[in-house]
Order: sequence, then C-alpha cells, then structure tokens
Amino acid sequence: MAHVVQDIKLIPNAEAFTFIPISAFTKFLDSWNVIPKNLKPFQLHPEDIPKCDDNNDVNFEECMTEHMLKFTRNQFKLLGFESGWIYNTSRVIEGRYVNLLESLNINMKHFAIGPLHPLVRDVGIKSKHQSLEWLDKQKKGLIHELANGLDECEQKFIWVLRRADSSDIFAQENGRLGEPQLPQEYEEKVKHKGIVVRDWNRDIGP
Repeated sequence: MAHVVQDIKLIPNAEAFTFIPISAFTKFLDSWNVIPKNLKPFQLHPEDIPKCDDNNDVNFEECMTEHMLKFTRNQFKLLGFESGWIYNTSRVIEGRYVNLLESLNINMKHFAIGPLHPLVRDVGIKSKHQSLEWLDKQKKGLIHELANGLDECEQKFIWVLRRADSSDIFAQENGRLGEPQLPQEYEEKVKHKGIVVRDWNRDIGP
C-alpha cells in the first residue's frame, strides 16, 4: 500500500508507519540477508537464524512468484519516509527478532501489536465481542454525540466523515446512503478549532 500514502511525506506534522504483515523472524532474515557480510553491523548468535538443512540458508525469493516479487520491490521503492514499523506479532512470541530488528534499524520506532487475524463468525457460536454487542444496542445519533464531544473538548481536530458502507449496491441505487448528518451549522461553529472533511480525497498531494 506504500504507493497510496506516499504523499504523506509532504505533510509536515504527519507520520507514516509501515505495517509488516509477515513474522518478525521473516522480516529480520530478509533484511539481514541483503546486507553484505563485510557490512553487517553485529554478530548473530548461532541460534538466531536456523538453517533449512546443513548446506542451504533460507532463500525467500524461491518461495514467491515473479509477479509478487515485482510488486514487493515496487512498494519498497516508495518507502523510506516512514517513522516506524508495526509488526503483526508480539514480543512474547518473537521478542528476539523484534529486538534484532530494533538493533538493525535504530532510527525506526518498532511496535509489536499482534498477532492479528480476521474475525470469523461461526454459525451457532457466540463470537461477537461484548463491546460490539453493546454498540449494536445503542440509539442512533452517534455522529451528533461525537460532534458535540469534539466541540466541547476544545482540542484541535480533523474529522473525516464518510458515507455508510457502500458495498450494498441496491442501497446506493435506492438513495438510502446519504451523507452523515451533523448538527445544524456545526462546521461553521467549529471552523476555528477543527476541520470536518467529507469523503476524504485520496489525492492529497499539492
């Protein structure tokens, strides 16, 4: 997704973070292998990088199609402006490799927030989180509550409002997907301490 957010480097008070969906072990090994032996910044413990067998190291390029390799390389060309990396793992599971990545990239911030996985609901099994059940029971008008909260907190803000989920094409055809409704004259009222943006334009370059 790097090509989608590459213009964020033009915003002086914004930071970008790269999400690493693979394991920290895989990320470290991939980063380590591209560094020439005479330029490696430190020595590894023999147990840090296991071998596939007695003779061959891991070669990830052999595990990917040419199309995926080309896509990945093109994404990396657009990186370099991020402030840190977010890993799909936890330090309890892969703390050794998160620490190694921190040592290898000392100018980056490193966050392990996983493991993340998609929510899959099984019929007949109660799998919905209690917070979502609570939210489903609330009355309509949440946007008004959020608007009032932003107004009263007296903090600077940018609030991006979008339409409801547009995956229902029939709702679009029947006009059931309207603009989010704010309190009357709200945008004029908060113009000195906040910005309300409707349907955020992805092209945010100059």
